[in-house]
Amino acid sequence: MAATLAAASAPASAVPAAAGLVQLHAEQPSWIEAYDAKGQVVFSRLLRAGETAGVDGQLPLRLKIGNAPATRLSFRGKPVDLAPLTRNAVARVELQ
Repeated sequence: MAATLAAASAPASAVPAAAGLVQLHAEQPSWIEAYDAKGQVVFSRLLRAGETAGVDGQLPLRLKIGNAPATRLSFRGKPVDLAPLTRNAVARVELQ
């Protein structure tokens, strides 16, 4: 079940800067899918270990993050704690 986040709180570790409303940083390989408000895929690919990527799109953005424990997510510059949104190492998040 995806959780909707309007304002997020998370651990103190920050995600390196990247262009986009959403920034993702993979500490290990991680697969990312992101959909915009119209359900269109705006990002879908494997991030390599150490790679950072930015995602933009019309809100709400829905993300599916594989290997979520090794991925850091930031929304509008604020870190998002994926742990409570993760099941079987996959996080499902809706950002508004």
